[in-house]
Amino acid sequence: MAKRNMSKYVASLRRKPVMVGFISAVAVSILTLAFLWPAKTASPRHIPIGIIGNDKQQIMLVTKMLEANAKDKVALVEVSDRTDAIDKMKQREIFGTIIISSAPEVLTASANGPALNGVITNIATNLERGLSGFTSKREATRQASQVTLKKTDIIPAHAASFDLAQLSLPIMLGGTIGSVVILAFVRSSWHRLAALSAYSILVGASMFLILHTWFNVVPNNAWALVGTLGLGSFAIGSFVMGFYTLLGSRGIGLATLINLLIANPLSGMMVPALFLPWIWGTVGQLFAVGATGTLLRGALYFPVAEVILMPLIVLLVWSALGVTAILSRSRDQIIR
Repeated sequence: MAKRNMSKYVASLRRKPVMVGFISAVAVSILTLAFLWPAKTASPRHIPIGIIGNDKQQIMLVTKMLEANAKDKVALVEVSDRTDAIDKMKQREIFGTIIISSAPEVLTASANGPALNGVITNIATNLERGLSGFTSKREATRQASQVTLKKTDIIPAHAASFDLAQLSLPIMLGGTIGSVVILAFVRSSWHRLAALSAYSILVGASMFLILHTWFNVVPNNAWALVGTLGLGSFAIGSFVMGFYTLLGSRGIGLATLINLLIANPLSGMMVPALFLPWIWGTVGQLFAVGATGTLLRGALYFPVAEVILMPLIVLLVWSALGVTAILSRSRDQIIR
């Protein structure tokens, strides 16, 4: 009997390395898929673009051109005038505007990021070709001429070479790493919350010093940057701490996997949320990483309630849930 049990034990030991290797390979495959899937499936989908014009024939012509070339990439939204278009762009209701007149113009906002702004500029380039020779119904008999669309960047990005999407991983890892370090050295739940609060403020301040003072790639808006990144770090950190409090050390791994494999790829930072298929862009905005990115872009470039309110609520809800979980057990009750 003893000899049989020993042989079973030896056999199980031999199988473990193979199983560990298999699980590791699966984990790497899932990680690769999580990061490549959004980029592979990303495509502009029904991006709202304003259109202004008094000549119905030209508006119909532009609509047909967009339907032929852009298909489902854009959705035209009629706006009353240029001022109305700019207001809607500041509220991110539309991401660009086509003005059809004797001096045609395209309004863009590079602060939306190169991916979204690129769609608008590409449309402008295609319209220039298509509209050549079609200035108005009254001039239809004249010789065809080249039409040039004036491009006006209403809300320019602070630095053309930098986009906030590059902060996706730092935002996610910043909150996660900070919470793990605090968990390792601080025992009391209240002390952990105090340490996380201090850490989050310092993260926001240091990011401002790096991004604006040192590299000058974001606007000089200290309160927006420090507040947004601080709140984002706290929401992500309290999420990890809360999972640890409820599930022990396994909770850290689970929370990290959720942030790394789900929240970060769907955050709308690496790939705009409007580019993601089905409802994944909306789902990504309900996680702390996605909400932080949206709130940061809004606070820096689109500081209106219509833009910043929803992501702010999402971060406050995650923070409240995390704090509740952390305080739900005393030090002696925490699962190790």
